[in-house]
Amino acid sequence: NYHLNNKLSFSSEYTPDFMNRESSYINVKSSWNYGLKYKFNDYFSLTAQYLHGSTLSLTGNVSINPNKPPVQGGKELAPVPMRLRGVDGNLPIKETNKEIIRKVLAADNFKIHQIKVEEDVIRLDVTNTKFRSTSQAIGRVASTLQRFSSDQIKIAHVALHHRGLQIASYSIDLEKITSQQFGQPIQPKKVTSIVSENLKIFSEGKNFNRFSWGLGPYVTHRLFNPELPLSMETGVELEGSYTLSSGLKVSGALRKSVLTNLTDNKRRSNSSLPRVHSDWPLYDFAGQNGHIHELVLSYTQNLSPVLYGKIHAGLLEPFFAGYGGELLYKPAKSNLAIGLDIHNVRKRDYDMRFDLLSYETTVGHLSVYYDAGEIFDIELNVGRYLAGDWGATTTISRKFGSGWEVGGYATFTDVPFATFGEGSFDKAIYVSIPIDWILSTPTRAKRRLTIRPITRDGGANMASARSLYRQIEEAQNASFQREFGRLWK
Repeated sequence: NYHLNNKLSFSSEYTPDFMNRESSYINVKSSWNYGLKYKFNDYFSLTAQYLHGSTLSLTGNVSINPNKPPVQGGKELAPVPMRLRGVDGNLPIKETNKEIIRKVLAADNFKIHQIKVEEDVIRLDVTNTKFRSTSQAIGRVASTLQRFSSDQIKIAHVALHHRGLQIASYSIDLEKITSQQFGQPIQPKKVTSIVSENLKIFSEGKNFNRFSWGLGPYVTHRLFNPELPLSMETGVELEGSYTLSSGLKVSGALRKSVLTNLTDNKRRSNSSLPRVHSDWPLYDFAGQNGHIHELVLSYTQNLSPVLYGKIHAGLLEPFFAGYGGELLYKPAKSNLAIGLDIHNVRKRDYDMRFDLLSYETTVGHLSVYYDAGEIFDIELNVGRYLAGDWGATTTISRKFGSGWEVGGYATFTDVPFATFGEGSFDKAIYVSIPIDWILSTPTRAKRRLTIRPITRDGGANMASARSLYRQIEEAQNASFQREFGRLWK
């Protein structure tokens, strides 16, 4: 590498590999490669390359630092300031003002299910629709309850709900948080005013939105096909759900392709295993006229403060239909969770409408989820996969206080590498980017980019399985501790 100046650099490379195995799609005439790179700023650079004596390439690189968002600071309204309780000269508040509590929390887009006062305790059940950070959401609720509840109220119990589940709950000492907010900065482990608890389950009853829907674009991609390295499709997706009763709902999604090169793919499966995933080109072709992405009847419920359950049936995902269920055990203060899921499914027809094919199987996994020191998350799934093979999937991810997540997984089963085919075993890496990091405005939206080799049949898993832990994990104590710095923001 030779740097002509701070922005422009020249590169040359010699390689003795003539890539004979790749000769069907790479023409190697020379062992020398050359590149010219121009760095516009700290975030973007452009590189022109001449490769193998036969190929021109143009590459754009975007560099970002998760610790340095594009816009510094937040655009949201400041939280309600707390009042000094029990200080001489401050008039005591004798009545809890439920109405103003509802109005203030509604301004921050909290959906309130109940406010209940018993002696010196106030209980609040809410759905957080705005803040990605559980710490920030709890801080907003705590400040509001501290300011507008009577001096008689000493403890606040806050339960967070999401999609019919009570996903986490916290106990807040309304007297201690005053000194902890206005005093010296404290470390998360030393916080005694807000602690995770297994509170009694509150059912939403009839206080839920029955119908919801959305219409917007979708983007899907497939990578690492040697004959078509990057294939993408964008189109229109209509999704909706109707809640029949608390926890019971019908949901679905329809997709129609608008712009695609998925149909340029000439590759066909040569798998000796049941073709549970490697037939994806046939689905890409047959689904172009519009298809049912999913259509599911599901029931999700808290079985106890530490036990969650779900059963569902229907067109569970693009390739498979069937029925199944899941149980998840997760105590509030524990970094460990254990899950069990089992499904009986049949392969869907390639046009992804209502017809089914003959292939049928039963899959299931015993899963362990562990937050290792609130830094790394480890997930282990052991069981039976769609092609009938037995094995395990290990996922390791790193979550940051900024909301970013980087992770990867690998699946090894009793399918030999030679039988599995190209890639030897299933694996992927992924990055999850919080949209509030980009916009500097509170939103729960995220975008996940997964880099995965060509899909094969060994270790093939159901995308719709094991959804309970994903539904509750962001509200759990480990996430609260990880983003503690957002508590009073």
